[in-house]
Amino acid sequence: MADRLQLERYLSTTEVTQFVPWSENAIEKKIARGVLRLGVHFFYVDGRRLFKWSAIVSLIEGPPEESGPKADSRVMIPMLRGGALGEGPKT
Repeated sequence: MADRLQLERYLSTTEVTQFVPWSENAIEKKIARGVLRLGVHFFYVDGRRLFKWSAIVSLIEGPPEESGPKADSRVMIPMLRGGALGEGPKT
C-alpha cells in the first residue's frame, strides 16, 4: 500500500524557479493575470505561498492529447442555399 501512496510535492516560489523557465517576477505576473490560480496551482500555509508541483507540471504540459484522429474544432454554420460558413475552400 505504501508504494501506491504518492506524496504530493509543494514548493516555494524560489524552489519552483529552479525547475521551470520562469523567474520569480514571471511567477508574480502569472498570478496577477490569473494563469496561476489560488487553490489550484498554489496555496497559503502559515502565510507562506506554496505551489502544488503536479498542477504546475499540468499547466506546462497542457491537457493530454486524445488518441486517434483529432476532431475538427471549427464551428460550421449551415447556409440556407447550401454550403456552410467555416468550410474550407473546395478542392
